[in-house]
Amino acid sequence: MIRFILILVTGILFSNYSFAVIKGKGEVKMSSATLNHFTDWIKLDQKHDGRKCKPAMFIMSEDGEYSHSHICCYSQCQDSYSNDTIRKCERESGVLCAVFSIRRVIIWDNGINRRAKFRSNWSRQEIKTELIRLGFFE
Repeated sequence: MIRFILILVTGILFSNYSFAVIKGKGEVKMSSATLNHFTDWIKLDQKHDGRKCKPAMFIMSEDGEYSHSHICCYSQCQDSYSNDTIRKCERESGVLCAVFSIRRVIIWDNGINRRAKFRSNWSRQEIKTELIRLGFFE
């Protein structure tokens, strides 16, 4: 039993997923600039040093005016910088900021969405329509 607990604790300590992500809550409406940034991030198809990069994390202010995104060009990525980015967002925007999406899944809880997933092959209009349906854009 002790061996099992040690393995479990070790696995948690060395896992590549951060359990301290600050998820957004409440109603938020994206600005047009944030919508464009999010759409570009969702549709990301970029290579860096021969590796394909994918969306990692999208951070947004609670007023929807400020956004920042991270990409990952490796098979596994760690969240080691979201809290710094959130603090920078709060300093620059003057309002609270949080994680809006991890990979292509919205985690912001506005009471409507249910962990909505987006696909990179969706058109810009499909992404916008889905965000309107979920209550994140007018």
